[in-house]
Amino acid sequence: MSRVRLPAACFLMAVLALCCGDRAAAVSSDVTQATLDNGLRVVIVRDPLAPVVTTEMNYLVGSVDEPDSAPGLAHAQEHMMFRDNPQMTGDQLAVITSAMGGKINGDTQETVTQYIFTVPKEDVDVALHIESQRMRGVNDSDDQWAAERGAIEQEVALRRSSALYRARAEALLKVFAGTPYSHDALGTAASFENITGLTLRTFYQLWYAPNNAILVIAGDVDPQAVMAQVQQLFGPIPRVSLPRHADFRLDPLTASTITQPSDLPFSMAFVAYRLPGVDDKDYEAGRVLGDALANARSEFAQLEPRGKALTSAFIHDPLPKASLGVAFAAISPNGDLKATAEQLQAIGDAYASNGVPPDLVDAAKRKELLAAQSAYGSIPDLAQLWSQVLAVERRASPDDDVAALQAVTVADVDRVAKQYLNRTTAVVAMLQHSPEVEPMMGQEGGGLTESFARDPGARVTLPSWSQKVLSTLTPGTSSLSPSDQRLPNGVRLVVQRESGVGPMIYVTGEVKQNENLEAAPGKEGVSLLLDEVLPYGTQSLDHVAFLKALDDAGATFDGGSKFTMQVPGSSFDQGIALLADDLQHPALPDAAFARLHAEMVSVFGPYISRKGQTGQQILMAHLYPAGDPMQRVPTMQSLTSLTNADVRAYYRKAFRPDVTTIVVVGDIAPETARAAVDKAFGSWQASGPRPRVDAPPVPPNKGFRGVYYSNSLQDTVLEEETLGVTRSSQDFYPLQVGNYVFGRMGFTARLFQDLRIDRGLVYYVDGEPEFSGGRATYRLSYACDPSNLAVAEELVRRDFGLMQTTLVGQQELRQAKAMLERDIPLAEDSEKEIAAGLSLRADEGVALDEPSRAAAMYLRVTPQDVREAFAKWLSAERMVELVRAPR
Repeated sequence: MSRVRLPAACFLMAVLALCCGDRAAAVSSDVTQATLDNGLRVVIVRDPLAPVVTTEMNYLVGSVDEPDSAPGLAHAQEHMMFRDNPQMTGDQLAVITSAMGGKINGDTQETVTQYIFTVPKEDVDVALHIESQRMRGVNDSDDQWAAERGAIEQEVALRRSSALYRARAEALLKVFAGTPYSHDALGTAASFENITGLTLRTFYQLWYAPNNAILVIAGDVDPQAVMAQVQQLFGPIPRVSLPRHADFRLDPLTASTITQPSDLPFSMAFVAYRLPGVDDKDYEAGRVLGDALANARSEFAQLEPRGKALTSAFIHDPLPKASLGVAFAAISPNGDLKATAEQLQAIGDAYASNGVPPDLVDAAKRKELLAAQSAYGSIPDLAQLWSQVLAVERRASPDDDVAALQAVTVADVDRVAKQYLNRTTAVVAMLQHSPEVEPMMGQEGGGLTESFARDPGARVTLPSWSQKVLSTLTPGTSSLSPSDQRLPNGVRLVVQRESGVGPMIYVTGEVKQNENLEAAPGKEGVSLLLDEVLPYGTQSLDHVAFLKALDDAGATFDGGSKFTMQVPGSSFDQGIALLADDLQHPALPDAAFARLHAEMVSVFGPYISRKGQTGQQILMAHLYPAGDPMQRVPTMQSLTSLTNADVRAYYRKAFRPDVTTIVVVGDIAPETARAAVDKAFGSWQASGPRPRVDAPPVPPNKGFRGVYYSNSLQDTVLEEETLGVTRSSQDFYPLQVGNYVFGRMGFTARLFQDLRIDRGLVYYVDGEPEFSGGRATYRLSYACDPSNLAVAEELVRRDFGLMQTTLVGQQELRQAKAMLERDIPLAEDSEKEIAAGLSLRADEGVALDEPSRAAAMYLRVTPQDVREAFAKWLSAERMVELVRAPR
């Protein structure tokens, strides 16, 4: 539920105009804003991309405003906003939000706490009702906090189990010592033990008020009608007298070094710098500096292709008073961390002394401005953009950011680099790999030994204003009408034109291949290595030249057998040509192969136990019969034996036009996209018969339970079993409906209620069927304290059994159907989501209009259908369970 920190949003394009007004609403073609008499600021941004709306309520309070005695209090209050309040119970809220099918989240940062709903446009009034009720008051009772505390402590344990998180936490303590920035918004188990219901209510009453909030609404709305709803719902809420926000000064920074053991399969070095914060006049120059240093052609990023690191990069993490800039490099487990840290600092020294290359500065500014234009290609991103600018950066409009960004010069960037990239004030962190203990022997799966009394079909009465979400079930509607074409050479091209979404075009796709069926015997892992070597240039452009060509086109690109690209429409032909060059004419250079091969073998080693097995091998060995293609997983022997000749041979066999799908989404005509793809891919020809990439059906697996140990603080549990059902089977639909009841229906899913809401045993629990290559598995995962594992396991098995032996309740069924139907338009809330959905359906071999077909099928599902499908295809006794436990 909590994201604790989000990256800063990208900036809006310069052409967007916002006419600001005082109290009275001010309207432009796309933006309406007003300030209510009680001080609530409201901004409505119209975007007709999809029949979807995102509301984002920003309270101007965060972790910096917590008392010293209660770190994590803002985060705790964020959690409690999803429980009871005087107007609405937590159960009612859970049913309403699940039935809306919405994407619901909360986010606690240093100076803002955000509550986000993305819902079908017909439900925007319901989302606004929820937010107005929560602004009027909360219960924050001791008993509800006791239940929620268990869940939030599991979130803390989950994050603190990460070596990377712990290293960042230590760096914050050094870089921002003595200030509220010295800890993030997460909190600690110890601090939560000291928080009470009274502590929470006091914090809420101080800060949660209309005159301390900004409401952003983005999507396919009638701005004036929605503004009238906002006035009606929020206008009567009184303003409060607000306390002053916390103020502090940053002390001068001195160099320091942190060394920690790590269970990562590699070692890592970090160098952290203090950079200008959002409130600083040099913030934009610092942001451009951060983007320039994060460029794949920067000296930091080039450590990887030069063989100095497994991976390396620079991250810019903005905060109000000062930002955090981190250069990092991962190296082999036993590599020289001191030398790597010195190398990172030397690169920072060089940029401070010699400046940043102007072309990297230009590329950084171009990237920011082009990324800003993509905001209209995503309704949630558009709401986040405005929230970031107004609530976090405290500026009047995104235009202010654009103007500041455009004004940044190379001299500004060089000046900031000289001032801040200083090793005398840098914090160095080194994570030294520590070998893991081998997995323990497993045992056969067992059954239920404890009973629990919860009634999963219990009915919740909804407030009158929300009853429409369940009163009428109508088929979800998709607004897509994609063009589906095949080139003469077999390349499949799917184009979905979206008008009025800005100039950016989203491209995604796949060269469908299956190493398990196509790799030569003993060459397991060859496809993984191919994907690593593939980005290192083409036969006409070396690695750096290819990266520069992408920068010149304004494109972002993630290549490999599965690829994505975002490119301006004006550079679409150029971007497609680069994609084609990467897929058809990769250089696969010997030098890159030699380095990447050695790195892969080095990193792979820590995953292998003394018995010579990896977790993947253990899982596959118990899911699939002996001799099955899925048993072909990489081993140390197979990886060690690979040569670049093997990689090139596999490329020639697997990369073919007749197994390639390209999906294009944006403001581009299908015929225009076809012309560019024809020109770039038309000469690509396949040789020999099309390979088989789908594995044959398999019999049901037997149950197994195994445990292995790591430096985590929790037991992390993965449970999986094979399914005999296929994606084209009629049983797919009752399984989907039933799984929403069981594990996917948000706050009201049975697993979430039993493990999270009622008992606070876990922070997350998720289960869903996965379909790939003609096969399917059911996968479930969660994490909890070791002392809670036995109860959690029994609850999972109990709930499985109930799905197979009893009928789901009528309200549960309606909730699941309502959520599935509303998920159909919600899956089209951005160009990226549209492209991902079309690509997935192409990969699964179902019709591109499958969502519309599924809408009718879901409505026909009965409780008997669900019970029969679960009883036929799923079994708790067949689960292969792997537990990653603390040492």
